[in-house]
Amino acid sequence: MANQWFEGLEGLEGFEALEGGAGLVTIAAGIGAMLLAPVIAPILGQAGKPVVKRAIREGILFYERGKETLAEMGDAWEDIVAEARYEASQVQQERVTEPDSGPHAIAVED
Repeated sequence: MANQWFEGLEGLEGFEALEGGAGLVTIAAGIGAMLLAPVIAPILGQAGKPVVKRAIREGILFYERGKETLAEMGDAWEDIVAEARYEASQVQQERVTEPDSGPHAIAVED
């Protein structure tokens, strides 16, 4: 009889998982969870509240530490860039002030 039910579903996407009865167990478990959810949810909600609060608190602390670390890294990066720019300007200034090493007129005495 189950095979007749599956024959009507041929060609429909997503129903391949129901073949062999494994899908029926999943459906039954889902229905059971729906029926028990109103009873279990308040119990888990009260018991889980401290866990959720702690997870949120840890997330906030992690975020704050991350912000501090990124700010420190940004400061260090800015320092490195400033030093590199200063050194580049010094090198460029040295090139401008160096005497021209091109051809020179040499006085020749006879």
